[in-house]
Amino acid sequence: MRVQSHKTGTPSPRITAMIKFNVLYAAILQPENVRPSDITADIVFMMDSSSSVSKQNYEKEKEFIKYLARLVNITSEKSRMAVIVYSGTTMFAVRFDGYSSFDEFDYSVDEIPLIGGPYRRMDLALQSAGRVFNSARKNVSKIAVLLTAGRQVPGGSSLTSYYKQLQSFHADTLVVAIGKQYNEEELSTVVSLPKDIIKVPSFDTLALHAKNLGEAIEDRAGK
Repeated sequence: MRVQSHKTGTPSPRITAMIKFNVLYAAILQPENVRPSDITADIVFMMDSSSSVSKQNYEKEKEFIKYLARLVNITSEKSRMAVIVYSGTTMFAVRFDGYSSFDEFDYSVDEIPLIGGPYRRMDLALQSAGRVFNSARKNVSKIAVLLTAGRQVPGGSSLTSYYKQLQSFHADTLVVAIGKQYNEEELSTVVSLPKDIIKVPSFDTLALHAKNLGEAIEDRAGK
């Protein structure tokens, strides 16, 4: 009888590829790899916290936001960042005055729970962003960044009305559309230009688009 031998301890090509990618992902998000921008702005991030976002992908959203915090240099006393999470409801996770260092900001972001639930209410996220901008500084650029991995729940309010509310604060809106489940026509109603929608194929490649978003933020803040 012929016995087939099996190699042990050697990861499959798929696992090897995943390990290499995770190392690359971590390297991109390392603070020492960040070149801070010299901008002045109040920025509100809206994190997708619906059930379509796994715990692992939620962590990638968090790392993405922490990277952007360094990119816009939130400890420079020029730029500030607030964070909202949304699903069927919204939660104010980090306020403009809720931190005094990167470590404090990172801790606050790390502690944000995954709300879950089958509903994605982008309308409520935009509405909450408008409330945050009530405490924004005058004569400072205001930028709202919506992260979404899908469509607005059927029956939700029109996104356009809350976009107009943000415009009343003279706020620019940028969208990071992740995956393939979003509706581009729907998202186009909350941005001024098509290029304001940054398309990301998957959460696995989110970090690779951080520089693109950073440049878009810098462009809006420099207007």
